[in-house]
Amino acid sequence: MPVEDYVPAFDGAAAVEVKIFRDVHEVIAVAHEFGYVLSEHRVQSTGGPIRLRFIRDDGEVAQRRAAWARYHYRVNGSWWATALPPGVPPGAISPQEAGKHRLKLFLLTRHSLPAVRLRAVLLMMGLVVISVWLFFVSWVLIPLCLGVGVLYLVNNPVGPGRRAELEARYRGALARFEAQRVFWSYDGRGESG
Repeated sequence: MPVEDYVPAFDGAAAVEVKIFRDVHEVIAVAHEFGYVLSEHRVQSTGGPIRLRFIRDDGEVAQRRAAWARYHYRVNGSWWATALPPGVPPGAISPQEAGKHRLKLFLLTRHSLPAVRLRAVLLMMGLVVISVWLFFVSWVLIPLCLGVGVLYLVNNPVGPGRRAELEARYRGALARFEAQRVFWSYDGRGESG
């Protein structure tokens, strides 16, 4: 389903739930432009759709951004017009790219650092138990089992320095994205974000 089909879901309700199979970052971009914040990201273990839950951001900036997105969407269907205005310099961050950074930031910060460390320890303990069992059953699979643990540790920052570095990178990209915003209208009036 094209991302534009999700625009009507963000009609100003207090909470919105969307189920989608792919292009999650695009739905997050639409939600942000229409004044919503991601509050839940759940992947079903059965291979079903990804469930996203959004709550309306009642802040002044978010409501202003949503009003302009609705205006542009009504006029010509371009919900992204204030985020990527005409004449934006090359190398500007697109709303979809900002949606990727928003998703990464959400996934990084939704659990506290101690909770992430606890998960890593429990996973490593489980993998050690499985490796000992595999030693007696099929020792050839032990490197594969330990490789899963290493991949988990590489992809989930368990140290405060790495986590802070990633968070700063994502927040910096989102700040650059918001800085390029211009609230403009088709009648020539408008203002910088």
